[in-house]
Amino acid sequence: SSPPPSDEFDFEEVRNKYKILEKIGEGTFSVVFKAQKIDEPNKIVALKRIHPTCSPQRILNEIRHLKNVG
Repeated sequence: SSPPPSDEFDFEEVRNKYKILEKIGEGTFSVVFKAQKIDEPNKIVALKRIHPTCSPQRILNEIRHLKNVG
C-alpha cells in the first residue's frame, strides 16, 4: 500500500489525533486507511473516508454498520 495523499484527510480533527500510515483499501464509496493514534502510539486504527458523492442515507447506513461492528 502507498501513503495517502496529504489532502486525503484535510480535517484538522483527524490530523490532530491520527498519523495516517498507509492506504489499506478502496471501494466505490470510500477509502480506508491504517492510522496511529498520536496520544497512544501503540494503538493502530482504521479510518474510513466516505466519498462526498454518497447519499446521506447511504452514509447513515454505513455509520450504523460501523457502530455495530465496534
